Parts: sequence; structure tokens; C-alpha cells
Amino acid sequence: MVVETSLDVSPEDFFSVLVQSVAQEIGAATGKDPEHVRVRSGLKFKRELRNYGGNAVEVKAEIVELTPQQAMTIAYRAPDGKTTISYQIEQADQGSRVRYSESYSNASTFNALNHKILQLFFQFSAKRRVRQRLNEMARYINARVEQ
Repeated sequence: MVVETSLDVSPEDFFSVLVQSVAQEIGAATGKDPEHVRVRSGLKFKRELRNYGGNAVEVKAEIVELTPQQAMTIAYRAPDGKTTISYQIEQADQGSRVRYSESYSNASTFNALNHKILQLFFQFSAKRRVRQRLNEMARYINARVEQ
């Protein structure tokens, strides 16, 4: 799944909020104060996520790529496969262009096929949620800048 959108915020501001969000995620998963979490490439942590069926699953997460103001990629490994989420951020005429991508891979043919079928049902609402989340981040940044 890929979602591309233009946001009325600078790449620097968007990236900063993205890193803060990941620090909060790591803090919630590990019990550490997010202010003391150093988000960096190669950082690994465990957390609980919900799958398409709404069931809680413990996953191992790793920040695979972290290029300031440009890109962040996080891989989540669960017993049934690996989900990779990536943000690509570029300077645009007015603000920034953000490309969110999410991919799933699995060694099991059955699980991979099952995921593709479920994705057909949930893709539209998932894309809408991602767009909403990105726009909420932009509103948060703009409200913070106005203060």
C-alpha cells in the first residue's frame, strides 16, 4: 500500500514530529521516558500491535533506515510475517511531499495469500486512515508553529 500526499509543513518539522512519535511508541513499549529515547538506525524494541482481525500480537520492531529530513523505515516482525513501513519526505514548492508505504512479506504461501485477500477488503479504509494521520500531524505542526 502506498499513500502520497502534499503537506503544508517543512520536511524538517515533519521529520521532527515523526521521530517524536516513534520515541513515544518506543517509550510506551519499553517503559522508558520518550525524552530519553535516542531514535537511530538499528534500534530494536518489542511492542504489541493489533492485526487485521483485531487480535493483539507481540512484534519485534527495528528502525531499518533513518535519514534526517528524508526517510524513515521501520520493520515489524511478527510470528506470521514482516510488515515494513516507510516514510519518504521531499521538499515541495509549498511544504513537503510525503510518501508512506507499507508492505508485508511472509515465507508461508498461505499466509501471504491470506494477507493479500484481507488487504483487498481493508485497503481503502487503511489508506484513508493513513491520510488522516498525516494530515493530523501537519495540523499539529502548524498549531505548534503558530504558538
